[in-house]
Amino acid sequence: MNIPRQVMFSKDVCAIDFGSKNFKFVIGRKIGVDIESDLLKKEPMGLGQELLDHNGVISKKKMEQIDKVLGEFKEHCQQRDITTILGVGTSAIRSAKNRDELAELIRANGIIFEIAQGKREGDISYLSVTNGATNQLVSDMGSRSFQYSYKIGDGDIISASLKSGYLIAYEEYFAKAKSFSAGRSAFQKHLKDNIHKLPKKSDIYIALASNTMAAFVSGGSKLDVVNQFLMKKHLHKKIDYLNGLGHKEYKVIQSTTPKINKILPGLVFIEFMLKLSGHDKVMIAEVELPSGLIVDYFANGGS
Repeated sequence: MNIPRQVMFSKDVCAIDFGSKNFKFVIGRKIGVDIESDLLKKEPMGLGQELLDHNGVISKKKMEQIDKVLGEFKEHCQQRDITTILGVGTSAIRSAKNRDELAELIRANGIIFEIAQGKREGDISYLSVTNGATNQLVSDMGSRSFQYSYKIGDGDIISASLKSGYLIAYEEYFAKAKSFSAGRSAFQKHLKDNIHKLPKKSDIYIALASNTMAAFVSGGSKLDVVNQFLMKKHLHKKIDYLNGLGHKEYKVIQSTTPKINKILPGLVFIEFMLKLSGHDKVMIAEVELPSGLIVDYFANGGS
């Protein structure tokens, strides 16, 4: 694993997101009351596909690959005098039949590891982009689960999770649909059946893992939409266009648009969240889940 070495860090904290597609390696630090973090590396690991290929089991070969990657990252942290390494496993590890074996391997590499259930994952997502600030609504669109979370006033973070991430949603609602409109209607019903209440008083709605979808709406690049607002009216304009496509045109869009399996569920999910929350725009943010682990670590007395 080739992690950049050009940036030297002080006494910082390392953190890892053991995701369904990638492992994400982050280093963070507390400066005054602020928390800063840097994504060092995304390592494609394909745990979700691994489980599909091996009947829900992480193979010995994949375990060995994971052990090797973690050893390299641990060495990278130690070279910078960093001894605290945090780790979180999400939907893929939650569903693995031999998740306890994997957890043991991870902890043997000196990592403070947890398998986050839906609410905990939502809490971490919220912290990653807000640093714990109040009156904000956050959604995170993963490959195998959707999370949303919010905090109003002095209350706790409220979080929930849907198992149907964009890969699952695309295959179930869009892949074989005769039109985008048909897929949208079916997915909307699923969302209505599972998400019943969002706060109407949040100051801002922030969407994680949605820059691919936002770039599709804007016609620009993913870099152009990060830390920018996507307006509800622009989202609806693109949805109206897709609704007007006939069967053949829809199939052409599906076959020629990169990451269409992320874009179409993302459009409908964000549309639904905007409507239910009463917002007319959403901030497209790009932060990594381990940043939330680092915020939580310092909030609970880590130093």
